[in-house]
Amino acid sequence: MHQVQQCWVIGLPDKALLERIRDYWKHSLYADRVHLRVFSQMDTLRHYVGLQTDVQLLIVDPEWKEEVHADLFEGGDGTSITVVEMDEAGSFWHEACVKESTASYRVTPYQPLSKLFEQLWGLGLSIAKISEDPMKDKQDAARTPIWTISSGGGGAGKTTIAAHLVQYASERGLRTFYWNMDWIHEWGHEAQSPRAHQADSQAYEGSFSKLIYWLSRKETLEAIPPDPYILPMEELRADTFDSNIRRSEWNELDHEAVTSILNWLSGLERYDLIVLDTSSNHLLAEAAVLVSDQVIWVLTDDCSQIRKSERCWKKWGNHTEGRSIAGRMQIVVNRYMGAWMNNFTRESSVQAYLPYIPQWKQRQRMDQGGSSEVFQAAFQAWIQSTAQWMHTGTPSRG
Repeated sequence: MHQVQQCWVIGLPDKALLERIRDYWKHSLYADRVHLRVFSQMDTLRHYVGLQTDVQLLIVDPEWKEEVHADLFEGGDGTSITVVEMDEAGSFWHEACVKESTASYRVTPYQPLSKLFEQLWGLGLSIAKISEDPMKDKQDAARTPIWTISSGGGGAGKTTIAAHLVQYASERGLRTFYWNMDWIHEWGHEAQSPRAHQADSQAYEGSFSKLIYWLSRKETLEAIPPDPYILPMEELRADTFDSNIRRSEWNELDHEAVTSILNWLSGLERYDLIVLDTSSNHLLAEAAVLVSDQVIWVLTDDCSQIRKSERCWKKWGNHTEGRSIAGRMQIVVNRYMGAWMNNFTRESSVQAYLPYIPQWKQRQRMDQGGSSEVFQAAFQAWIQSTAQWMHTGTPSRG
């Protein structure tokens, strides 16, 4: 157990966001380093901070800034506290001047939780005048980048692109994990577990639900062995979860479970890349997107796909957590035939166009999807421009 070095208090009116922040902290490397309290009501926040002497960072919503200043810091109090304002339009650690206050003020934008925690931790170290970060090596080594392949609906080609990404990474020596988040999916029969045929089948039953159970127990998080739950996937030269998952186990998956699984996977120090192939279950897809470092949004020249995608992006723009996705998202147009047939107003945001391959309509096996030199050339041109770290060995997490 590491010694707690920092004490943070977060006050935001968004209870759902606070819960996700608390859950991320609970399953992250910061759990043993940071004492964290969260509040959604100003009066309880005021009472708690007023009684504490060891709070270093007070992170608040912009709407609470004036009240925090008036109630807690006027008159010379709060000399040891730095107030961090969560402003979506704020510049990076821009210091604000607040008259008649001895508290220090900073501004930071809403952003992915991994980046937010990293920046808050760094700020806490600078306040304490600690030049050497005791977590830096663990953060760099333990955090595996997560790429999520998503779309506005089924049939866009997410699995084809995910498979190409996994194969491309594996061919370059990267240790890759692939998770198809459909209960029944195209590659399922290719990753059968030898344990399923053992005589003691009862010992195997319920393995995925057991993983979810153990991940819900924070005190055992670091001790969970991966081998009972992870299998090699020879066709893609990657690892995956066993596809023999009972429907009752799959139904246990929710936002919190997916987040816990991904935090556990990325902290195993076993993989260089985690690829998530999302399903039509919007709850699971949203959980994957929110925790990911890169979101590859697959779009086709189809009226329904375009409309669903634009509605989804609009909904994301209506809440602070969703707005953070835009900076991590790349739009890839799949099955492109050289010109748009439908109205799409965000052509300037497209990072890649992948061609339509007519012969794939007659595939007999999933692995035949890697047989098109035209598609391979377009895919490799895109991935080489967007993921140079796959060639240098230095992962990018933003």
